[in-house]
Amino acid sequence: MEGHFKVNLTLSSHSLCNSVKALVTGGTGFVGSHLVDQLLEKEYSIRCLIRRSSDTKWLKDKPIEFVYGDLFDENALREAVNGVEYIYHAAGVTKAKTPEEYYRGNTIGTKNILEATRLHNPTLKRFVHVSSGAAIGPSSSKTPITEAVFS
Repeated sequence: MEGHFKVNLTLSSHSLCNSVKALVTGGTGFVGSHLVDQLLEKEYSIRCLIRRSSDTKWLKDKPIEFVYGDLFDENALREAVNGVEYIYHAAGVTKAKTPEEYYRGNTIGTKNILEATRLHNPTLKRFVHVSSGAAIGPSSSKTPITEAVFS
């Protein structure tokens, strides 16, 4: 039958209509990429906010939607948070030249995604913030940094 063909369509659990939708920031990093893998194993539909300059080697060939931008791009944040049920915020600055760069990347960036969520996804089920000691930066002396430096 010329001009006709048969399509066998099987919907997987990754169908955007049926799966849990989650945003992962920091998905190109070590912790974030492993989180993405775990969520995919649980059959979540994943969206990642990534910078165009990010190395996506750990995310290649996976069923992930990319939103290009960063934590200071209001339009990208709006697009990223819109319609997801869960946000896993694993993005953060682990290397910076000044304490102000750490503060901007880790504190102001987190405030920005929280504000975008408040404005554009008020029915979000859960926001999970992931961080590490690396987010506060190196100590300038041999004394470990404590939370007291921020008070």
